[in-house]
Amino acid sequence: MEAGIGQLTLVGITEVFIGCMFSLLVAWCYYRKASKKLREEANKLCRLNEAMLVSMQHAGWIILILDDEGHFLDFQLVVKPEGIPSEANVPAPTVTQTTPKE
Repeated sequence: MEAGIGQLTLVGITEVFIGCMFSLLVAWCYYRKASKKLREEANKLCRLNEAMLVSMQHAGWIILILDDEGHFLDFQLVVKPEGIPSEANVPAPTVTQTTPKE
C-alpha cells in the first residue's frame, strides 16, 4: 500500500511541476508582448514630447537646452505661468435650457 501512496505523491509533484512550467511559459509570453507594446508607446510619447517642446520653442514660450548631439537636456520657461497677455475680451458663455420635443 505504501508503494501506491509513493506513486501518487510522485504523480502529484509531477503535475504541480508541469502546471508551474505552463504558468511560467504563459506569463513569460504575456510579459514579452506587454513590454513590446509599452516600448512602442513610450517611443511615440517621446516623439510627441519632442515635437511639443520644439513647437513651444518656435513660439517663443521656452528655450531648449541641448547637448552636443542635439538631444534635449532641459528647458527654461520664457512665458511665466500667468499666461500670455491678450487684448481680446471674451464674454462669459451663456447657457440656455430648452425643453425636448415630444
